[in-house]
Amino acid sequence: MAFEEDVYKKLKAAIESWSQDEVSKTYAISFFIYDEEDDPRYPTLTLGYNTTDELDDSATEESKWNYAFWPQTCEAFIGEGDEVERCKAWLRELGLWYVSEDEETDDIMQGDHLYEDSIDEAALAQGEKITQAYVELAVRTAQRLHTEGVITTVYGKTIPILIHELEYYRDIAAQTERANPPGVSQEFTDWIEGMYDIGKKIEKMRAMGVSEERIKLLEAMLRDEK
Repeated sequence: MAFEEDVYKKLKAAIESWSQDEVSKTYAISFFIYDEEDDPRYPTLTLGYNTTDELDDSATEESKWNYAFWPQTCEAFIGEGDEVERCKAWLRELGLWYVSEDEETDDIMQGDHLYEDSIDEAALAQGEKITQAYVELAVRTAQRLHTEGVITTVYGKTIPILIHELEYYRDIAAQTERANPPGVSQEFTDWIEGMYDIGKKIEKMRAMGVSEERIKLLEAMLRDEK
């Protein structure tokens, strides 16, 4: 589909434009996905990366893999200008575009889903389908950057492309694993899995009656160990 090809070409061009100095220190690439104004019909993707320069001797697994600790530079952005309309056309091709009756719009075409309002249960479910379709587009784009040799040509090795949002959970780990060759994102997925281990320990401490103040201190210590 035309939109997916456009996304690939734009991200490929940005990655190939990075300086050798930055490339030599980069350990991971970020595909950060979020919805404009929390509307799943308007998904965006921000391309970024992090380098070893950002990691000092006190760096933890959290600061290494959590996007919140990264410089969050925008090397390329998908979701601006005419890309918005091309994305809409792509969603219509997939039969996913929807309109709610509470919107003032004449942009309704045959095949569009129509809901009473944007918080209608069916509309929310449709929004989830859109999000999943966009994530899969990002996964396929990352896979293609690997299989067509873009990553190894630029970096001289394989590094992980993380497909994520601001929160981290097992679905983020799974989609990132699919986006990369086997084992390439293992350290990232291990970090996410470690969060669940910490969560279980915290639940156990609460059940034992440990104070919240004490739990916060212990949680910070556990995360520093990661």
